[in-house]
Amino acid sequence: MILKFILFTLLIIILIDVLSKLYKFYVFRKTINKIPGDASFFSNVINFNRLPKDEYHKAFCQYTVRYKEGIYKLWMGYKPMVYIYKPEYAEVILRSSTNINKPTTYDSLKPCLGNGLVTSTGSKWHHDRKLITPTFHFSILDNYMTVMLEKSEILIDRIEKELGKNIGKNAVNIYPLIAAFTLDVICETAMGVNIHAQDNTFTGYPGYIHKMTNSIFYRYLRPWLKLDSIFALTVEGKQFYSSIKEIHRFNREVIKKKKEARREKCQDESEFDELGRKKRKAFVDILLDINENHSNQLSEKDMDEQVATIMFAGHDTSASAIFWTLLCLATEPEIQDKVYEELKDVFDDLDGPITINIISQLKYLDRVCKESLRLYAVVPEFSRQITEEITIGQYVIPKNTELTIHVHGLHHDPEIWPDPEKFDPDRFLTYETQNRHPYSYIPFSAGPRNCIGQKFANLEHKLIIAILLRKWMVKSSILRKDIRMYHTVILRPLNDVYLRFIPRE
Repeated sequence: MILKFILFTLLIIILIDVLSKLYKFYVFRKTINKIPGDASFFSNVINFNRLPKDEYHKAFCQYTVRYKEGIYKLWMGYKPMVYIYKPEYAEVILRSSTNINKPTTYDSLKPCLGNGLVTSTGSKWHHDRKLITPTFHFSILDNYMTVMLEKSEILIDRIEKELGKNIGKNAVNIYPLIAAFTLDVICETAMGVNIHAQDNTFTGYPGYIHKMTNSIFYRYLRPWLKLDSIFALTVEGKQFYSSIKEIHRFNREVIKKKKEARREKCQDESEFDELGRKKRKAFVDILLDINENHSNQLSEKDMDEQVATIMFAGHDTSASAIFWTLLCLATEPEIQDKVYEELKDVFDDLDGPITINIISQLKYLDRVCKESLRLYAVVPEFSRQITEEITIGQYVIPKNTELTIHVHGLHHDPEIWPDPEKFDPDRFLTYETQNRHPYSYIPFSAGPRNCIGQKFANLEHKLIIAILLRKWMVKSSILRKDIRMYHTVILRPLNDVYLRFIPRE
């Protein structure tokens, strides 16, 4: 009798708990469904899985045209995704000091990045951000210029070799060459290791990163693969974890070599080289300095995660940004001519090495780079997990909702950017920007969780464009509107894109 009573009581408790959760989900769903958009649980999952990668990107871009209020929602199975793309809405979330957590969709990055700056939350994120921010100080970036210039010379040689193979066509499949350049730069500046990515002696890392991000996108569109144990059984899952293993192996080996080199270094060794130049410190060196001298030390695991994060974030994103800018200039000859005239004005009388101050004089090129990042948002979306209920416009966003900033939609809003598909660098003239909402242009995010490496990225971006355009006129036989593109984490061209590099007289 007592056993029956206990079992009955347990059953009642379980039933009450289930009913309570169902009611909470009912209220949650009712609140979410007040937001414009598709209320079906599974139609989006089914439709998206039928689309090729580039068609998914087109559909993603069209939602902001379909829903004019600056906010919409989609259900991916039982999970709602709320998207916003008005600057005043983006400001609400990006300025928040409480709603800074990354959602569960970022969990798929954690096998690679752990709890690095991209994926961490709470006190750990605050602690690490405070420690790492000084490693991207302006004075340190000046030291990185030497690496960028050295690697740009190798890139020039590679382009010339490719042109030699295609005599008469002057055409180069440029994206892989740029990707190898940015990988070379980030490895030597961030990790203090020359991996010779541009010499074709190291080919693994870019491929592992590409496979990893493709697998993440594949998994995102298939909610039934959320459990790691199920995902690991699929072909994509096996490829994903295999790539992660190789990425970690590479990162650990570099950190190990760096620590050994530091132990062997003489205590009285000069901080200047034989030419009197101050020796460069890599990002990993600076982290190790922090670890040795700072009271809030980074653990071995922290080191691995931050290095992996900087490598991931600093390689692919920069390659994409440089590629899209070259494409825009190749299809806009009048704008390219203006860039070249500015380069002649600044560089023709240059006596000495290129410095950050020289690059800062390239005002028109700066506007060109900004406009290309507006047209082609390298990271087309980024998300937050809502930890406190907020109101955006007339809609309530409940706690535990995944809210995504639709960067592409924000950067193509015709109310902010008239004729948004037109490439017009003068949108970033001072008088234009002063009259624009500060959150209408956010290629590096904004607020507390903005991109820590944006100054580094901007410097590399402008420097390599300047160097290439001084040597060549760049042309494209394909129009921008005909380029097929897709995004997993990063926006990329779907197919090889050949640009013509014509030597300047």
